[in-house]
Amino acid sequence: MSGDAPNGHDGGAPLFVLWEGIAEDLLERTQRFPKASRFTFTQRVENLVLDILELLAAAQWAAGAVKRDKLRETDERLLRLRVLLRLCHRRHLIDHRA
Repeated sequence: MSGDAPNGHDGGAPLFVLWEGIAEDLLERTQRFPKASRFTFTQRVENLVLDILELLAAAQWAAGAVKRDKLRETDERLLRLRVLLRLCHRRHLIDHRA
């Protein structure tokens, strides 16, 4: 693709690019959750993953207090996501090896 940077991504901020890959992996994993977990864990995990992606995209172009606020909001959502992922792991919905 002609607009791509030599390293294979669009030149976005490294944190955004990293999270984009993590988001793709997590969204793929949630698709394998059992049907009984779709409206509890799957939906919440997917919403948080996408919220974080949107916040990082907004923060990458923001400055000063706006950037700080976006990153704080990102951190709060990451905390919630970590809690959910630990619970998913304990319930054997997600495997750390896969």
